Amino acid sequence: MHADDGTQVFAPPQTESADTSTSAQVAREDTRSPLVPAESERSQEVLEGRGRFERMGGKGGDWEEGEVGYTPRYKRGFVFSDSDTGRSRAAGCTEFELPVPRPPAKEFANVEAIKTIEEHPQLFAIMTPIKINVLEKHLETHPNQIFVQSVMTALREGFWPWANTHHDEEFPITWDNGRMNPRSEMEQKFICRYRDEEVAAGRFSEPFGPDILPGMYSTPVHVVPKPHSEEFRMVSNMSAGTYAPNHMILHSDIAGSRLDSLHTLFAAILRYRRRSPANAEKTLVVFKSDVSKAYRLCPMHPLWQLKQIVTTGYLTSEQKAAGETEVLTRTVDRNNNFGGHGSGRVWYSVNGLVTWIAINVEDIEDLGCYMDDDFSFDD
Repeated sequence: MHADDGTQVFAPPQTESADTSTSAQVAREDTRSPLVPAESERSQEVLEGRGRFERMGGKGGDWEEGEVGYTPRYKRGFVFSDSDTGRSRAAGCTEFELPVPRPPAKEFANVEAIKTIEEHPQLFAIMTPIKINVLEKHLETHPNQIFVQSVMTALREGFWPWANTHHDEEFPITWDNGRMNPRSEMEQKFICRYRDEEVAAGRFSEPFGPDILPGMYSTPVHVVPKPHSEEFRMVSNMSAGTYAPNHMILHSDIAGSRLDSLHTLFAAILRYRRRSPANAEKTLVVFKSDVSKAYRLCPMHPLWQLKQIVTTGYLTSEQKAAGETEVLTRTVDRNNNFGGHGSGRVWYSVNGLVTWIAINVEDIEDLGCYMDDDFSFDD
């Protein structure tokens, strides 16, 4: 079953899935928009910034070669050419991205995993508030429709994080590695409160247990403080242990920055300044907008939901010493979490397309995005 327009559906595994990660390159030079960086831009030698520097071959020491020639190291790349457009890299890269993958065919040969999903369908669901049909409609003019349709399919059926679970090789079918005792009662209460909020939102399944089911992996969860805040964030440690889910994902499959940065912002401001002499005298307001629960908006495929079992109920050391009884609770995390190696790439696949729509369809210029933050400026 598919999810459309922010609905929740329970999703049995689909055996007709195919791995599209090996699809041919879909970039087409004749349909790329100005968002796509041109090779000629990288050969410009006129430098602009807080000083001008002559390109000099063979420079070393305090100099480094970048896309605009040799520049002082202390500038850390913040030297710009007239051809540096400040266009969003995140949006432009969607025009030649390969399709996001579906679960490989051999994942459906994991008999115990398939059986668990079929016998407990209430635990596995595709949950997203994203209005998929509306998003798809706005992307009709996108030049890379193969990528677009792969993301739409992933939103409806769940994302696959570029993983090979090795269930027929050295990795066990089932692995319970969730034990991580909270350091304080405050952290313990936060984890349980967060679990209850996610269950209420549909992103966690209803609790079950105390044991995990065949095909499941449970990894530790802990809390980290949010920057510049007294609040916490729960993190799933998907890298803990010999058979951690993150060990199933090759770095080469998810590598490559597709994010915008301060360089994008500064280049856009310089381009705005060059449009008119009057612009150089204006006071600009730079703003940043955070996407709430960004990663959590993306549903994961049921076969990967199996690898995201959250275990709560572990006691603190003080509670254990006092002789309290430990009662474990299991929940299936149905959505993209903050601990997976493929999580950032999953979110980018969606947010990059949203940014493309904002720039190309809604004509919002000079927009950039970095992870879950969108930024720009206005006069």
